[in-house]
Amino acid sequence: MSSFNNVIKLNSELIACWQQILAQSPGAQLLLKSTVLDSPDIKQRIVADLSQAGIDMQRVQLCGGSAYDDYMLD
Repeated sequence: MSSFNNVIKLNSELIACWQQILAQSPGAQLLLKSTVLDSPDIKQRIVADLSQAGIDMQRVQLCGGSAYDDYMLD
């Protein structure tokens, strides 16, 4: 599953939903892509929020911004 929305809009309810989906889908991965993830501080906060919710970070890929053509390939 993936989200290319602005991760600044993430909230505990959404993260809890992702945690439940990942728990019920052992092979699933979560991809978050947003230009704000280019910021180490924001990336660290997102990692902390996901980890606190019980999400295994081995199953999460956090990607920063990319050029439009590359973005469309993701």
